[in-house]
Amino acid sequence: RSIKASKDTKSRGLITTMRVSVALLLLAFLVGASVAEVLRGASPEFEKQIATSSSIKCDGGKKTIKKEYINDDYCDCEDGTDEPGTSACANAKFYCRNVGHLPLTIPSQWVDDGHCDCCDGSDEVSAKCPNTCADAAAEYNKRVLEQASTVEAGLRVRSRYIENAKRAKETKKARLTELENNVLPTAEARVKELEAEKERADNELKVLQDEVDAVKHAREEADRIKREQAEAAAGAQNPEDHDHHHDHDHDHDHDHDHHHDHDHDHPADPSQPNPEDDPEYKKAREKRDSLEAALTEARNTRDAAKREIEEINKFFGLDFGPEDAFYGNYGETYEYTTHEYTYELKMFQSVFQKQSGRQTRMGDWEGWKAADKSSQMYSKGEHCWGGPDRSCKVIIKCGPEPRVLDVKEPAKCEYEMQFETPAACNPDMIKTL
Repeated sequence: RSIKASKDTKSRGLITTMRVSVALLLLAFLVGASVAEVLRGASPEFEKQIATSSSIKCDGGKKTIKKEYINDDYCDCEDGTDEPGTSACANAKFYCRNVGHLPLTIPSQWVDDGHCDCCDGSDEVSAKCPNTCADAAAEYNKRVLEQASTVEAGLRVRSRYIENAKRAKETKKARLTELENNVLPTAEARVKELEAEKERADNELKVLQDEVDAVKHAREEADRIKREQAEAAAGAQNPEDHDHHHDHDHDHDHDHDHHHDHDHDHPADPSQPNPEDDPEYKKAREKRDSLEAALTEARNTRDAAKREIEEINKFFGLDFGPEDAFYGNYGETYEYTTHEYTYELKMFQSVFQKQSGRQTRMGDWEGWKAADKSSQMYSKGEHCWGGPDRSCKVIIKCGPEPRVLDVKEPAKCEYEMQFETPAACNPDMIKTL
């Protein structure tokens, strides 16, 4: 009995101890609930900070206040640390837990203003805001999936852009090597060779041309003498015209040189061969003409090679962004039409504004405006009357296909164009959704 009584006593003591423990736990829960009530709008980090302390530091550690001053609707700290759950401090922050959705931090001045800002309604006591976090989470998830789908579609196209850029650079590099080591030196050597040959042909033709001119001059002199002799004989046969003829001698002498200058206008004597029909002369002239045509063609080939080298070097000087992804938009033209204008973007070249057949240059490629390749600048466009030279900033974002989304003019003749392209997409975008 004594043993049994002893056991019963121990059992009763254990039960009593358990009841006390439960009571203490219940008390702790009630106290915790009270603290939670006091800590309305506090972030989890802030709650951890005050859980083991009877005071808090604020204003960068310059000030210490008691825990009971938290959320007492009086601003003790200039930085608003002590009033997360009231609107007492102008710069305090209210933490919305939004269980089931994303937490949100709002200005504490929005607390109890009659407007539901937190989806869990914790920012409003009297307004009795419904908990809409489940719906908000569903809408958010839908939006995230759509954004992820957009990024993934853009990444697929971007990968093609990158591969095309690699092939283009390899092709242009090989072409540049061919131009610099073969095409241009060969063209320059050909030009020099033909210039020397043409100079010799010009000299040979000049000798023959002088001979032809001498023959023609001799014939013209002979023809002039014959005409003068004929005129003299005609004057002797008509003495009554002698004085009249004499009166015109001065004019005849005056016109002699002019007449001589135009002797070649008289029909050539058909009995005499045309010196320009001489086979040797014709062959020399044809040779000179052929060399001149060949030289012109060789110079064109040389100049075209120089221009192509310049264009390729200019291409390699362009920055197409990470992995050369923006090569996919290089040289392409994208249009955007409003009720008044049509805007034309030629990537890495220029931007135009069109209206009723008139084209206005808004700017030429200047470079990237942002280091992260999120915007480009096109400047030194046509001068704007009463304003600056036109310019256009192109703001770029990720999209499944390249297109202009909008054009605005925030300042006179300073434009902003919204443009989306797969080149602006990157895998990290999905991680941050």
